[in-house]
Amino acid sequence: MDHKQKKLLSNPQLIRKLAWLLFLIIAILGLVASGAFASTPRTSAVKKIESTSIGTSSESIATTTILEVSQVSNSTPQASSSFIGPVNRVQIGSTFIAYRQFGTGPNLILLNDAGESMDSWGLSLLSALANSYKVTTIDYPGVGYSTDNLSKPMTVNWIASKLATLITETNIQSPIIAGSGFGGEVAIAISEAHPKLIKSLILVGTSPGSSSAYQDSAAQIQQQYGTATTYEERFQAMFPASAQNQLNSFLDPTNLLGMEPILNSTLNRELQAQQAVDASNNLLNSLSEIKSKCLVLVGDKDTIMPEQDSNLLISGLLTATKVVMPGYGHAIMQQNPTVFMQQLSNFLNS
Repeated sequence: MDHKQKKLLSNPQLIRKLAWLLFLIIAILGLVASGAFASTPRTSAVKKIESTSIGTSSESIATTTILEVSQVSNSTPQASSSFIGPVNRVQIGSTFIAYRQFGTGPNLILLNDAGESMDSWGLSLLSALANSYKVTTIDYPGVGYSTDNLSKPMTVNWIASKLATLITETNIQSPIIAGSGFGGEVAIAISEAHPKLIKSLILVGTSPGSSSAYQDSAAQIQQQYGTATTYEERFQAMFPASAQNQLNSFLDPTNLLGMEPILNSTLNRELQAQQAVDASNNLLNSLSEIKSKCLVLVGDKDTIMPEQDSNLLISGLLTATKVVMPGYGHAIMQQNPTVFMQQLSNFLNS
């Protein structure tokens, strides 16, 4: 040790300063390690939504997105239809899913048929339901206010995964799901994958698919999924000829909301999803996974998903009640909202 080093070490004031500096360095390092100097997170109206896996791995969505639940401006209808309120949108994975919520009471989710939007139900049905239920209506990917992702195959399970996430992440607790036709198949897929998520299941004119199910003719497929087919023409195929007055009442301008656009690509993708269900036993073989009590409604005039399809449902569901509706076609809910409400109330109160 040279003379300068000995002189430094013999200086008490300098030693105290060095010790104090060393203490400060150690303290700062400790604070950095504990995160005290990390940037403060900003508070904003965002929500973390992670989509729920349903079906095979190729159909499962595992992405996590930070998103904002927002309202679409100028989406609240005017006058007597304003009760349905604005459109809400959330981003789930790669798509934006749009929905409306209105009414008070137990949660009721309506899932419409293929080739339709959430505004296709008719005001007479929606207003009646809103008096007794908190109603949620939803646009499937590519329909109306919802966006699509053409890089993903559209399957019933893929749509169901989006809607299951919507249900859980927007806190729709113990919902009743009423699905019509294609919407009933989506409801089945949700219930099979999440047996505890749904309180009750209402399947209207619904098929579980498989080779045992009724196969639509080419003309029926064109009527339901044709890109040149109008809403009116789709519903004409869903009402029996004997219910022409009820069809006219449903199509009356005072009963209809402004129909939302459906992309031609979406119609083709919904058809592919339906054909995949018809070619597979997946939904049918998993019906026993559904723990909710179920009501199966079928019209004896339904030529799209007739009674033989409802019999397949009954054969696989553990707890189900089947009701055949005389004089009714495929669109039971729209054909007579009052009768549907009675059936729904009787079932839920039984």
